[in-house]
Amino acid sequence: MTDIKSDLGFHIVSIVALALVAVFLIRALTPYGSATSPDSISYLDIGFNFKHGQGLVTTNLSFDATGTNSYSPQRLWPPAYPALLSVLITTPFDVERVRFLSGILLLLSGILILLILRAGEVDWLVSLLIATLAMLTLSMVLVYTYVWSETLFIPILLGMVLVIFRYLRLRSDKVLRKSILIGLFVVLSLALVLTRYIGVSMILLFPL
Repeated sequence: MTDIKSDLGFHIVSIVALALVAVFLIRALTPYGSATSPDSISYLDIGFNFKHGQGLVTTNLSFDATGTNSYSPQRLWPPAYPALLSVLITTPFDVERVRFLSGILLLLSGILILLILRAGEVDWLVSLLIATLAMLTLSMVLVYTYVWSETLFIPILLGMVLVIFRYLRLRSDKVLRKSILIGLFVVLSLALVLTRYIGVSMILLFPL
């Protein structure tokens, strides 16, 4: 019972600590909303159109014969991230709400890093320190400052790594749990590819 309470306490403390890091970073780096790049503008445009029933299309800058916007099917960007944006944004420029989403995804990435280390039986405090430092790295700070699909890609990839760790540590007689983990890995693999097409190559690297 003491171990259970101790683990629960460490979980709570760790999540609170990582949440504070995520909130600090997002508020400090994006005081006026997430930064944008040309790709970001496309993600927001596609997400807004999807939210309003137009499908996964981009808005043409010119008007059609009736004086209204026309749309073009898009095949360049995978659909998962724009679809996720469509749940939150209210305008094609709603970077303030995207900032909130980025904070949640950054926190999720930190928690998954922590759980991966714990699955490898790394000490709790060491795991928390490494997870915190990982969130503070330049690459993570850069990614989560922008409206980029990498903000979703990273936690999905980390989730797949955690599933593999859990799978490898199960005894061979745990057939049901192994089957569940395999199914979860397949779902995450599909989500990874639908977030960024480079996910295909990442999946191929896992057997190595």
